[in-house]
Amino acid sequence: MKFYSLQSFGRTFLWIGIPSIIFSIIYFNWIGHDLIDYSHILACFVAIISLFLFSKTILIRKQQYTIDFISQVYNGDMGRVFSTLRKAFADEEFDLSKKNIEKLLSYMDKNDNLEATVTKMLNFLEAFSLFINQGLLEESISKKLMRGVVIKNYQKLKFYIDYEQQKNGPIVFCEYVKLAKKWIKQEKK
Repeated sequence: MKFYSLQSFGRTFLWIGIPSIIFSIIYFNWIGHDLIDYSHILACFVAIISLFLFSKTILIRKQQYTIDFISQVYNGDMGRVFSTLRKAFADEEFDLSKKNIEKLLSYMDKNDNLEATVTKMLNFLEAFSLFINQGLLEESISKKLMRGVVIKNYQKLKFYIDYEQQKNGPIVFCEYVKLAKKWIKQEKK
């Protein structure tokens, strides 16, 4: 958060602050010294400070949006999806260790809506990953709260994701795969 605030302040200062200060110094030195000049300098500093505070507000809103987005996992429809998947993962018949896609698909057919549930979960994680990869959600907070969900579901369903990518093209769940591999690589370090 500190780095982001300094980065925002740096950009603000570079594009607005420095030209305003240079203009103020030139105006103040060549035109004259009166009350209007002092108020111009004061207005320049007020503008810089308010832009810095605005950039911090954007960061705080981004963090709030991140937490709101992640809280969907624990309530409502997504809560039921993850609960259903936990039960399926615990079922011995839902054997993911053998990576037999035909057996998995037949198991999903036997259990009503399981394929839709897996797809809904993967679509949610794809959207979540897209927002992280695009910088719309705060990655550090997201990683602390969702690391286990992202990595464990990727490891358990990797062969199903590969099957979907072969069947429908490589862009299916590509953002989720990219984020999961990134977090797994960071975890190994």
